[in-house]
Amino acid sequence: MATEMTTTSSIDKPTDLNRFEVENFKNTNAKRVPFEDLDYSIYKNANLVTFSTSEKRLPKWINFMKQRYYHGLEDNNIIQSRYEELDNPNEKSKCDKVLISLTSKEASENILTITIMITTGRIQVQGRFMKEWGNNEFDPLVELVNSPDSVKLDATKDINNFLDTITQKRPSTTTTPSTTKDQHPTDQTNSPNSPKQKALSTVKTNLASLEAEFVEFSQNTNKAIHELTALLTNKDEEIQQLKGEINTLNTTKTHNQKSFSDLTIKQFESEEQIKKLHNRCKSLEDKNTHLICQIAALCENLKPTEHPGTSDKSIITDPPTTETPHPNENPTTTTTITTTETTYKIPTANRFEHLSNLSNESIPSPKNLPTTEQSKVNTSNPNEESITNNIETIIICDSNGRHLNPNLLCPNTKSKYIRCPTLFEAESIIRNLTYDSPKTFIIHNGTNDLETTPSNDDMINRIQEVIKCINKKYPLSQVIVSSLLPRKDDLNKRASEINKAIQKIFEKNKTVKIVQHNNIMCTKHLKDKKHLNEIGVKLFALNLKRAYFNKPFQTTYRYHSPETRSSNYRYSQIPTKNQYIHNNRPTHHNPDQDHISQQHPRPKSPTTYPYNSYHHHQFPMRDNPSPWTAEKQTRRYDSPETKQIPMEIVQLIKHLNRYVN
Repeated sequence: MATEMTTTSSIDKPTDLNRFEVENFKNTNAKRVPFEDLDYSIYKNANLVTFSTSEKRLPKWINFMKQRYYHGLEDNNIIQSRYEELDNPNEKSKCDKVLISLTSKEASENILTITIMITTGRIQVQGRFMKEWGNNEFDPLVELVNSPDSVKLDATKDINNFLDTITQKRPSTTTTPSTTKDQHPTDQTNSPNSPKQKALSTVKTNLASLEAEFVEFSQNTNKAIHELTALLTNKDEEIQQLKGEINTLNTTKTHNQKSFSDLTIKQFESEEQIKKLHNRCKSLEDKNTHLICQIAALCENLKPTEHPGTSDKSIITDPPTTETPHPNENPTTTTTITTTETTYKIPTANRFEHLSNLSNESIPSPKNLPTTEQSKVNTSNPNEESITNNIETIIICDSNGRHLNPNLLCPNTKSKYIRCPTLFEAESIIRNLTYDSPKTFIIHNGTNDLETTPSNDDMINRIQEVIKCINKKYPLSQVIVSSLLPRKDDLNKRASEINKAIQKIFEKNKTVKIVQHNNIMCTKHLKDKKHLNEIGVKLFALNLKRAYFNKPFQTTYRYHSPETRSSNYRYSQIPTKNQYIHNNRPTHHNPDQDHISQQHPRPKSPTTYPYNSYHHHQFPMRDNPSPWTAEKQTRRYDSPETKQIPMEIVQLIKHLNRYVN
């Protein structure tokens, strides 16, 4: 700046053009100006005109301007000229800026200021008479600079035209003649060479320079603001574009989630179909086994009775026979079976009484038995092939319910288990359900949502949305909502708070039941931070089953009292008080009561009894034994002899097993 530079007057030091030589001009952020041409529209509000020149021509411009405006106006009575060179602070032999100021001697008014920026190659002309200078002085200066021989040229040529133009435009002052008596001595302070005038001229020059720099700074600032505005506009467009891409990605994500839910439902349906096919195959196998047993029973019933003349045990050897091949076997292969029949007394009791009693007409002959393929076609169940939507209980659960058995959890009802990790997917699955009128929904989700949901309110809202979705689609269904299970991390406190809030919200709702798992502890029933172990799964299933059957929650404490210990070990080896009393009757009123060894000695079993004594129960049997057990116990006493199936029946059964398998 001007304050950091030293000012050198041309009177004190001769002009050295080497001071103004520059290899390359510095770049500037100022407005671009024409090369040695005038454009008043660039700085029209500042009475300023600027043009640029080259590194080689700049010293010529400085030399001719100094000769024309400083040396040429030294003897002028109207205009005072001042020439200053501002040295480079880093290198005193170089000059950074040249100032030429023209002021009026009479009114001390600044007429024109010429500033030459040596480092950037810009020449600024500022003042009231800027346009007059451009019209009268610019072209002569260009001719002087362009001339090859600058020594022989007159630098002050046609300068009077510019001075006359300035004089005509300045207001004229009227003077009245005065006598010698009225004349006063001239004030030395107002003379052009007085210190006051020099200081005032310096201040005006600096002020003009500051004004030019301010204008340049203002232009640079406006340009920077314009560039920043354009940059912000571009950034806003990029932000809008990114928002659009984010919305597109969210839409794609939602679509993918819906597709995933649809595929999950299709997978569940496919698994159900596979289960039905397995059940169908199993039923066919059971039916084939049943048919084999019926054939065996039929063959035994059709066995001829023994003649009276024969002994109890006679061995009859038949000649070898050739068995007829099965229709499904290769006709070229034949099987020769040599049987040795051993006959015994056939008891009157039928060993296969537990089978269904079929008439002889309904039992097909061995020749007319259907093949395996025909039996598979004829035994198909149309109810299993048709797809039904009459599911009564729907269980939607996360990974903690993978070991649940829906048939044990909800017996005597048609249930469907759907594995779902999050509440969002649960809501999507419920919206896509196509069942007619399910009666009960069992929901257990939220364990995984705790890790992605920032606040408890979001979790509560998600649970409410799932329940509202069920109530809206199936208003008559009962909703059983399982509370969040305890955890081994920092989210356990949040889970407890959410459970209390959900319990309070749906406390008076009759269609919604909240299941609290107070008997599950994070220190005993978890195998990691959130998954249940084997005992935890059993307690979890117990709580859900109690809620399903509308039973109150009870916490059991074993080994607390002798009465409790006796009830827990009813069938232990150590008899307890009143253990053998049946139907709440005293022992002496029960005729079928077994004797206790401590009270009465047990009588020995009869010698004709075919079984050992260890077949008798050491403790009384159940009050209501199953029919099969009763029938089996009855058949033990039917025949004392051991029964044996003939060998041909055994061979027939083996062949049937081979055909079935």
